[in-house]
Amino acid sequence: MMQIIQMDEDYVVGLSVPDPEEMEELAAKGFRAVANLREAGEEKEYLSPREEEEQARRNDMEYVHTPVSTDDLSEERVDELREVLQQLPRPVLVHCKSGKRSGAFLLMHTASERGQSGEEAVGQAESMGFRCENAEMEQFVTDYINRHNH
Repeated sequence: MMQIIQMDEDYVVGLSVPDPEEMEELAAKGFRAVANLREAGEEKEYLSPREEEEQARRNDMEYVHTPVSTDDLSEERVDELREVLQQLPRPVLVHCKSGKRSGAFLLMHTASERGQSGEEAVGQAESMGFRCENAEMEQFVTDYINRHNH
């Protein structure tokens, strides 16, 4: 089974790209959707987004491919992704290539929903094994959460 970080009961970050066997395992464990944040060109040694979607649907899971670039960080982009996540049945596996982008975006979503402070959320994520890619990403995540918590 692929390595994951459980953000909460609804959302899990995949620390790699699921292969066909792992898609079957996810479905067997009750996952209902997969969100792929990989960009074009990241599929060289993995399933393409189209192939991944076929695998997800073959296993009765919904699938969405929403490419995310760390070069394109904006609050609007995070808001768009959060809207996509809200539409998916849960639990959802969210992944990119290594889990860094998917973890950061999912952290912004879940912490904002829970009303956590950015600092609290980043600290909690670090204790679970997730670290932001760099100081700039950590600052963006913290600031986003602090502006959007409910």
